[in-house]
Amino acid sequence: MKTIHTIILAGLILLTLAFCSKKRDIALPTDAKNLKAEARVGSIMLRWENPQDGNFLYVTISYKSPKTGKLIKTNVSHFADSLLIENLLAKDGEYAFTLNTVADGGMVNTSELQVSCTALRKPPVVTEYSEKIELEVGDLSANASDPEEGKLANLIDGNLKTFYHTNWHEDIPFPQWIQFNLKEPVDGVKYISWNRNGGSGGNADEVSITGSNDGKEWVELGRVLPDKLPSASGAKFESPIFSKEGKTFTKIRYNAVRGRGGNTWFNMAEIELYKAWFVVEDPESK
Repeated sequence: MKTIHTIILAGLILLTLAFCSKKRDIALPTDAKNLKAEARVGSIMLRWENPQDGNFLYVTISYKSPKTGKLIKTNVSHFADSLLIENLLAKDGEYAFTLNTVADGGMVNTSELQVSCTALRKPPVVTEYSEKIELEVGDLSANASDPEEGKLANLIDGNLKTFYHTNWHEDIPFPQWIQFNLKEPVDGVKYISWNRNGGSGGNADEVSITGSNDGKEWVELGRVLPDKLPSASGAKFESPIFSKEGKTFTKIRYNAVRGRGGNTWFNMAEIELYKAWFVVEDPESK
């Protein structure tokens, strides 16, 4: 029995020696070359040249977050020679990257390549918000309503088959306007309008949006030029936000600068007015 135990022990020793010998036979891969870092917006692109050794398996990229100090390691296959590190901030500072090559058997080449880089600043994110202003007929007034087809109520009745028309029986100088008297001041506004159904080309050719608090002094908040306004029957248009920095207004005017095609009037099926504002979030300032 003792002889059998001796034989088994000797076999295990031989297997162990053979395994260790095989492990020593696995050569380390040579170094990668030309590790470079390219700063991008909110990210860093790493590129390098892989070794041509047959036993080369992958590279390990390691770096610490300048903000938290956390060590991050990423393995990249020998089929790739680049890595994009995303979700970085310029304010966090410089990142130091280390690259090691790894052999087929998991042996790590302790010779390192190093490069440092800081991501480019992420731009602020601007988000638009708006809220429809509920209007009543008494909140609206105009300077050029047609005596027969100039019912302001038609502009806010929710019915795209009805329409409002300025005076086509006589020439009234432009601007021809529709005024909205608001119950509370607004920083900015936008509007959505619909052209008259069955009446293409009857819309305003250019629009100026103005604001006031006393109805006497008006400030232009912006314009919509002819190439932005659709002329097709029933077409919908949504304006950008109009505002004047540091000012609020309780009265808003939609001013038709001129009629399309030389018309001395304009018409419209429906209009909605919105109080609107921007929220700017800067990830680099948090």
